Amino acid sequence: MHKHNTYLMKKILIICLVTLAGLAGCKKENQDKKNNRNLLGTWQVQKQVRIEYENNVEKDRDERIYDDEVLQFIFQGENKLSIKNGTDGDNTEEYTYTLSGDTLELREGDSITTLLLRFNGNKQMILSLEDIDVDGDITYKNVTEFTLDKK
Repeated sequence: MHKHNTYLMKKILIICLVTLAGLAGCKKENQDKKNNRNLLGTWQVQKQVRIEYENNVEKDRDERIYDDEVLQFIFQGENKLSIKNGTDGDNTEEYTYTLSGDTLELREGDSITTLLLRFNGNKQMILSLEDIDVDGDITYKNVTEFTLDKK
């Protein structure tokens, strides 16, 4: 009788674990869909911050505010992105994108740029780009962060 109870408990535990794993997968998929819906539309860059690090110590910081210059990210259906820049937004670059969790990949031909994405509510997002280079004992890291508001 004890052997039967142990077997039954193991079976119930396995069913619970499989169910929980399935629910966790659905939650990530639902979050991806929500992020993709939030992403659609026109986003105006408000600020760009560039930070340079050497061995994780900040060495330089540059901040740029976009008052008069247009820099817009226009996320469209079918994973298409247009980036307009210039005084009148007259220069446009076209990309395709994929979004998985907080990772946004931009593709232009064979080139892929990976950005980290986070939302501050539904009307603001932060896109971060990191570039790391190691030279001997020194690790150089450049972080560029864009703050965008939804139009």
